[in-house]
Amino acid sequence: MYSYLQRIASAGDLTTYAEAGQIVGMDISSPVGRTEFGHIPDEINQYEHWAGRPMISAVVMLKGENIPGKGSFKCGTGLGRYDGHDYEAFRMQEVTRVHEYWKDHQATRHRALPRARPGFS
Repeated sequence: MYSYLQRIASAGDLTTYAEAGQIVGMDISSPVGRTEFGHIPDEINQYEHWAGRPMISAVVMLKGENIPGKGSFKCGTGLGRYDGHDYEAFRMQEVTRVHEYWKDHQATRHRALPRARPGFS
């Protein structure tokens, strides 16, 4: 999923959780599936934060709502990027940061750290 998010970000696009779930072969139509899937973008964001890059999962939105899920805001809070106020400003800032970073770095894609969880790479 990491390389998928890199492609989406470098193209300046957005995607949905359903589309990202399909990339890793997960059905996110159930609460259990959504919870299980939610760990993948969180782990990727933690790696990105560690590497000094923006939260790449900011390009993943709820279908038809054009906003990220609650987990994205929780992750942003945990990483010290979101203070719990003005979620719209945070969303727009992270999407802009992701698009700008990956537009400039599309030729030098980064590899994710190896993880046991499927879908990380």
